Amino acid sequence: MKLTKMESTVKKILENEDFTNENIVSLLQSDGEDRTLLFKKSAEIKERYIGNKVWFRGLIEFSNVCGKDCLYCGIRKGTIQ
Repeated sequence: MKLTKMESTVKKILENEDFTNENIVSLLQSDGEDRTLLFKKSAEIKERYIGNKVWFRGLIEFSNVCGKDCLYCGIRKGTIQ
């Protein structure tokens, strides 16, 4: 059975754990059946490593000053106001 380009890309990434920026871009630009395949494969991997669980995270701020520089955070040390 001949693999589609998406199947081939996914297989390459999963078997070799070696991929290029072009591979990532092609995955992100997938649509239609390719996107369905990508979502199915990602669900299988998530189920294998995490199972049927949902994880919640929360942050309790005691002040508006932080010494860490997490890019997603509004109170990180790099924030200048």
